[in-house]
Amino acid sequence: MPSEFREIFLWLRTSGLRLLLIAAASVFLVRLLSSLVDRILHLMANGSGATISEAEKRARTMASLLRTVGTAFIIVIEDQFRVGDVIQAAGVSGQVERMSLRTTIVRDLQGTVHFIPNGEIKAASNLTKNRFDREKIAIPYPHRVVITRAE
Repeated sequence: MPSEFREIFLWLRTSGLRLLLIAAASVFLVRLLSSLVDRILHLMANGSGATISEAEKRARTMASLLRTVGTAFIIVIEDQFRVGDVIQAAGVSGQVERMSLRTTIVRDLQGTVHFIPNGEIKAASNLTKNRFDREKIAIPYPHRVVITRAE
């Protein structure tokens, strides 16, 4: 019985805390998005001296920002890649040097630094996560030797 309690306590300390943080961040994000959408609709309805095209531009900019921040949030939550990993994303391959809510900074093999907006990352390949390397080695041995006895 005590080992089961230790396992439950260990799970709560690791995964339970992570789930709690994810839930809190999700509630915060939903409230933030709701507030922003209400504000945009209010501005569009009242006019606020802005023409329809200006309101549309604001709405598109806000949607782009929300998509970028949302993508960054998902990348971190799902642990898709971290600083130090080698990735391929948005047509760029290289080592992740820094991550923020807006951009992921990647340095390629030529030393060029690429700033990738997180909203443009549609698919990312992590070349270093859970790396599975395999090497074939040919070991010569006389044909008369029984393999189980070879040393």
